[in-house]
Amino acid sequence: NLLGLAMGGANMFPGIAEPPPETVPHVTRGETVEYGKYLASWMNCRECHGTALQGTKGGILPPAPSLRTAQSWTSDQFLQAMRTGVSPYGKQFSPMMPWKNIGRFGDDEIRAIHLYLKSIEIPLPPA
Repeated sequence: NLLGLAMGGANMFPGIAEPPPETVPHVTRGETVEYGKYLASWMNCRECHGTALQGTKGGILPPAPSLRTAQSWTSDQFLQAMRTGVSPYGKQFSPMMPWKNIGRFGDDEIRAIHLYLKSIEIPLPPA
């Protein structure tokens, strides 16, 4: 929308002012931690969920939960959540969460993201 364009033009969003990388690393597609990290970086999960995916209280962008919870989900639960926008506990994702886009990924891509999330240490959410 017009407001978003104006705010982006004024560099009010984190990361927008950064130039694109010179090269994009080649990562082999598959259910791997490496590919999951690549996809999570490409989807820019850290922009909303925080630099360590620990969740945020909001600000310019809306509040976002810690992804620590998703580490305890099974691969099938994570896949289902990304396809439906509903957590295994019945909580609807925020409309700002791009789950519809992620839900279009292949099963191997969604499972790779989950493997990546399970492989990293996510701190406790901010108090």
